Amino acid sequence: MKRKKSGWIYTYAFFLLVASFFVFVAYADINVGMNFMSIVLMGIFMVLVVLASLFAIPISSRATIVVDTSVVFASLLLFPPPWAGVVTSLGVLIGLLLSRPKPLDLVINSSVRFIEVSVTQIIYMNLGGTFPPNFNQAGVIWAFSGAAIVYIFLDRSLISMAVALFQKIEFGRAFSSILTRAFYEDWALILIGILTALVVEVQPWTLLLAVIPVGIVYIALRNSLRLEVLTLEAVERMADVIDYRDPYTAGHSQRVAELAEKIAKAMGLPTDEVRTVRAAARVHDLGKIAIDAGVLNKPGRLSDEEWDLMRRHPLLGAEIISRFPEFARGADYVRYHHERWDGKGYPFGLRGEEIPLGARIIAVADSYDAMATDRPYRKRLTQDVIMQEFRRGAGVQWDPQVVKAFLNVMGEKETKGEGPAPDRAWAPT
Repeated sequence: MKRKKSGWIYTYAFFLLVASFFVFVAYADINVGMNFMSIVLMGIFMVLVVLASLFAIPISSRATIVVDTSVVFASLLLFPPPWAGVVTSLGVLIGLLLSRPKPLDLVINSSVRFIEVSVTQIIYMNLGGTFPPNFNQAGVIWAFSGAAIVYIFLDRSLISMAVALFQKIEFGRAFSSILTRAFYEDWALILIGILTALVVEVQPWTLLLAVIPVGIVYIALRNSLRLEVLTLEAVERMADVIDYRDPYTAGHSQRVAELAEKIAKAMGLPTDEVRTVRAAARVHDLGKIAIDAGVLNKPGRLSDEEWDLMRRHPLLGAEIISRFPEFARGADYVRYHHERWDGKGYPFGLRGEEIPLGARIIAVADSYDAMATDRPYRKRLTQDVIMQEFRRGAGVQWDPQVVKAFLNVMGEKETKGEGPAPDRAWAPT
């Protein structure tokens, strides 16, 4: 289901546009000498911002990282306001136009860039900074440091507000998710930007030398993200192999992951947390790799010994994925996804909010797929019966708030179930 944009996101875009206009007007008459070489350099910097936008690094199907921080920071040190903001925002605008984005993205991203650069320059000037920078000036390090902190904070804050309004989540959740994204790489690029401003001020042609360290950071970040993707895919393939050991559960983990992601979004969780829930759900049964296929596919009742072995699979699965940084955050979700709201689950008998929210979400998604598919010991249940089971089990087997979100995802009304709550666990063993 396509997410409907909040009207506030358009209000925010308009606010950014108006704020950009007033900042431009306020600083358009700053009396700083601009010569022909300065104009040429501004054109070169704008082209570099465009190239950075075109070579953005994808971090998911919907998000990218643009490694242009060094170029932007060097620009705000070399060129006075509002011209550094104009150069860098035009670079963003052109780069986005070549990628055919939506008009809303154009307005927000270019306006954010203009505001963060211009406001950073205002702070930089108030800390004693000059254009171009005087590296022999007393206190120049404090001016650079203050500008860097303000730039990072503004960049994360303005983008977080856009994400919060678009996804209809709390600003704090969006900010905490975005704050650490490429955090150390950005600080490295800011340092390169300062050094770039230094060498360009001495000899403009040395700007070409700055491409080398920026390229190193770009390649390192790209390779790191590529390795992360390959690791995710390898572990997910392992989970798929386990599913296909049983013809009844083929594709089970994929379906659980998709549903868990929808529930997490419906509950308004931040993007990084949604990603963590989905990743954990995708490999929630990985611990079954140590269980014999004869036990997994047994049509009859499990023996006490077999049941004890089956109860260990969440622990083993959590232990396996905790060794992979990309999955480690969701290890507890795998460990506790068979716990119940009433404390009658396993492996530890946790109850209520003692169980991590991600695990509670996976428990609902896992149970739904168990009821909606054929199993060796029974045929699939009808949709009406499944929804009735969830209504009865809300507050007993499952977290009632998670069930509420699940019912919304499924397009069902939240009505009280009839009859006693199920004491059996509607989830794959």
